[in-house]
Amino acid sequence: MKRIENATDRQVTFSERRDGLLKTAHELAVLCDAQIGLIIFSSSGQMFEYCSPPSSTILYIRLFSQLSSIRLPDHFQQIYCEMTKMKNENDKLQATMRQLGRISPLSQGGSETPK
Repeated sequence: MKRIENATDRQVTFSERRDGLLKTAHELAVLCDAQIGLIIFSSSGQMFEYCSPPSSTILYIRLFSQLSSIRLPDHFQQIYCEMTKMKNENDKLQATMRQLGRISPLSQGGSETPK
């Protein structure tokens, strides 16, 4: 297995595999009554998460820490909150960029002629 070199193909594959992974996590939670916490980061830094039953990912991370005897830093919750804020801001910026991409110079009162 090797990295997909074409950026478009890589993004499409990421989206398809991410969706499949999230679907599988949901199915496992429903069928087996399992508690699942899943966090995925894209290469662009976007965060995707799934929790079952719906709750805060931080609870699953704390449970993992307790059960695995791995000590998390005391400031972990602050880091997680900051990460969530950044994700939300990133989502808002991407939505704004998509909106701006749909606005032509003519609809903004410009006098440019489309090419």
